[in-house]
Amino acid sequence: MQAKTHPNAFPKAEHLCGEMAVSTLFRQGKSLLVYPLKVHYMVVKDNVPVKCLVWAPKKNFKRAVDRVRLRRQMREAYRKNKQPLFSMAIAQQMQLHVAFRYIASDMLPTHLIERKMVKAIARIIENVQCN
Repeated sequence: MQAKTHPNAFPKAEHLCGEMAVSTLFRQGKSLLVYPLKVHYMVVKDNVPVKCLVWAPKKNFKRAVDRVRLRRQMREAYRKNKQPLFSMAIAQQMQLHVAFRYIASDMLPTHLIERKMVKAIARIIENVQCN
């Protein structure tokens, strides 16, 4: 028997992983920019409505502690604000793969990253519904 998960949880099933899935997303997916986030997304056939990847490049942040902090901030912002994206995917019976890449060269506060994540999710919904 599976335990109930909280609607704001971010379980392993929702993590985008696997070389094939990630490379296909970056090769064939669409992208948009909501500074400091660059978002790649693609409609796919999958068993989960939305799978997500967060990423802070080593090129901009040499210290692992900085990359880990940024990934944690982005995951938390996504986790708290993912419901509209899930609702849209379920309503339209589609599945999405989404990747959020942090592109700023300096670390921003959590509240700003969360505000930009909300904007990015809204733009994804808008773009997917238009197509």
